[in-house]
Amino acid sequence: MDRPVTISVIVPTLNRCSYLERALASAREQTFPSSEYEVIVVDNGSTDGTRDLVGRLNQDGGKRLCYVYEGQLGLQHARHAGARAAKGRILIFTDDDATFDPG
Repeated sequence: MDRPVTISVIVPTLNRCSYLERALASAREQTFPSSEYEVIVVDNGSTDGTRDLVGRLNQDGGKRLCYVYEGQLGLQHARHAGARAAKGRILIFTDDDATFDPG
């Protein structure tokens, strides 16, 4: 039986691909059951390869990432786009340079 997504981790970003990769790696390596959380990357108009990074990471066999493009600049627009895409009951907004302990 599939469990519903409990937590949506929303990561807005704009042209910080080099930081984002590290943040996403730590978000994908949680000990929390993978089926119970999702990671949503909200690209707020990046021109630095953010979309390609997410695509590459989604091909490596690890935790899938949801990619959302939000063309209207501004953190509030990116956060709202992430919230609209979220399936979780709990929304966690984090920075694109944050890292997480595995537990």
